[in-house]
Amino acid sequence: MQLNPMLKSIQACFLMSVFAMWNFFLFWGFTPAVWADTAEFAQVIRFTSSPNPVGSGARALGMGGAFIAICDDATAASWNPAGLVQLEKPELSVVYDYHKNDVSSHYEAFPDASVSDGGVDHSFNYLSAAYPFKLFSRNMTASLNYQHLYDFKNDSSRRYEEKREFSTLTDVSNYSLDGELWAISPAFSIQMTPSFSIGVTLNFWEDGLFDNQWTTNYNYHFQNITKSPVIQREDSVYSESYKFSGFNYHLGALWSVTSRLTVGAVMKAPFTADLDYHYHSEIERVGDYEYVDDPMNTGGNGTLHVLDIPANETLEMPMSLGLGISFRLTDAFSVALDVYKTWWKDYLLHTNSGKTISPISGVDESDSSVGNTTQVRAGAEYLIIKEKFIVPIRLGLFHDPEPSINGTVDFWGVALGSGLVWKNFALDFAFQYRTGDDVVSILANEELIQDKSSHTFYTSLIYYF
Repeated sequence: MQLNPMLKSIQACFLMSVFAMWNFFLFWGFTPAVWADTAEFAQVIRFTSSPNPVGSGARALGMGGAFIAICDDATAASWNPAGLVQLEKPELSVVYDYHKNDVSSHYEAFPDASVSDGGVDHSFNYLSAAYPFKLFSRNMTASLNYQHLYDFKNDSSRRYEEKREFSTLTDVSNYSLDGELWAISPAFSIQMTPSFSIGVTLNFWEDGLFDNQWTTNYNYHFQNITKSPVIQREDSVYSESYKFSGFNYHLGALWSVTSRLTVGAVMKAPFTADLDYHYHSEIERVGDYEYVDDPMNTGGNGTLHVLDIPANETLEMPMSLGLGISFRLTDAFSVALDVYKTWWKDYLLHTNSGKTISPISGVDESDSSVGNTTQVRAGAEYLIIKEKFIVPIRLGLFHDPEPSINGTVDFWGVALGSGLVWKNFALDFAFQYRTGDDVVSILANEELIQDKSSHTFYTSLIYYF
């Protein structure tokens, strides 16, 4: 029997829509094999701040993060705890930051889709109290610190619409990520010799002390309307939430080689964190068709299907080693250089089913091509010294690569800073710009290429007793 042209067009639109829907489920990992282990759906952990561990403070940020061998204020606990021994007076400090992400994304599966990404975050970044003292003829300093270590804030949306002769196809997805990681960190340093000191920072990343958690949400809408009219539609919501708890430490050393040359080193220890993971999905499909390979057997009957899966997992956080050199050219002018290495190949997620995967690429450890990163940070500080106050001028440059599914990807940045030291107060502020292009990422099991940039503003206030 011959089909008339209108019926042929409707049939073709129907088959194309089913094909598009099937591709969507392939991208999102909803093949039958994956449904058997749904708790591993899209477990890609995406940092929106730099994933490489660095410290806090507007002074350090203004020098591009080259602070391992300087670290002469209370933020030293986050850079190199050995530097705390340089404090001469008790001090209180607070750091506030504003962070804005701009991301341009390109989806291989939807080259014509309009895409917008980004996120804004502002919060207290660091709080600390430090107390220097002398015991057994040795200078020592103890401090208590509350620090913001990682950020998970981003929003992304994609819209694709195609008007055909006899139908209109619409594909819309929205993604949001929200959360952060904090630690409460007591620290201690001791001057072993007049020119050499050591220190330790203990980091307690406990979800019970504060909200150490993040949540991802995916909303998907697909619709195909023909002129018959025939409608196929899907509305889906997928979410994952993580609660994070763990403990690690930083070990630091500081050596004043000469009165002008100082060398610092820090080891940020690896650790295993506990994750309370929860997966939730809601799927509703409407249409005059059936999914033959649909494990949930939702079909197109318009019924809302809900799935909840809790799991207890562990996340291995990598080790980072840093080496820094600072040189005081004059009493008013200093330069510094830091080099860090972080072993992101050891960043692994152990799932509830016993698998070990890379949280960056979402694939099995044996198939992962994630690379280790090496940061290089350089900075300079010039002090305008007046009778009653000091005005610092700071500049920094850095190379801060990120781990990627295909090794690493380059990020570069520049920082500027200044401030005012007056009486018992030190006020600092800094701006940092960081950018990277052609970053290959995974979002909901779908590969995308991104150009990223971020603008960060820090301000610090220190009070000396």
